[in-house]
Amino acid sequence: FNRSHPGELVYNNLIMTTELIEAARLAKVEKFIALGTICSYPEIAPLPFHEEDLWNGYPAQPTAAHGIVQRTVLTQLQAYRSQYDFNGIMLIPTNFYGPGDHLRPESLRLIPALIQKMLLAKKTGQSFIEMTGNSKSTLDLLYIDDAAKGIIAAAEHHDGADPVNIGSGREISLREITDTLCLLLDFRGEIRWLNEQSMPVRRAVDISKAKQYFEFQARTGLETGLKETIAWYHTVNTL
Repeated sequence: FNRSHPGELVYNNLIMTTELIEAARLAKVEKFIALGTICSYPEIAPLPFHEEDLWNGYPAQPTAAHGIVQRTVLTQLQAYRSQYDFNGIMLIPTNFYGPGDHLRPESLRLIPALIQKMLLAKKTGQSFIEMTGNSKSTLDLLYIDDAAKGIIAAAEHHDGADPVNIGSGREISLREITDTLCLLLDFRGEIRWLNEQSMPVRRAVDISKAKQYFEFQARTGLETGLKETIAWYHTVNTL
């Protein structure tokens, strides 16, 4: 969706959040929590991403526009805190996954897309699936229950102006993710990586501030989270 609808994404996120924050201020809301995006971090930021590096460069394409919008949201929250004493905080989450994800074909996220591809290949007898990207690319996957607990903990215990990362604290490769899903789904076909010669994209965040400020720690391991996601997928899709 980021790639195909960048203008729509920028407009909707910018206007929606700007107006929500202003409405919350006028209504004297006690605390406002904004969820940013890991896409806000500079392309050249060292791993793992630390909050202090957020402004030290331009975000990576093709998600730069969305990342810049979320930096703008952070700026608004900090300006409102300064002028109006408005208690707005920003969390920067990593890649969510788990039950309840959307299944719209045009904008499937990584995990449901992989589950769907593997199940369809098994059903049709296809001996392989194709994956874009590089198998060595990495990301930080955060199970949705852990994400919810982190947001609640921040709502109850955090009041600072600076953004705070929430993630699993683990950098995991696309190959490990696909290999784990192959085992769980009993998919024995080949994974064909279409861009294996490209430069791997790596993403991981430092979560020490979340631990310090509101004792956040993700508890769900990758295999457990994927099992729960697969079980949910079977309840909503008859593929």
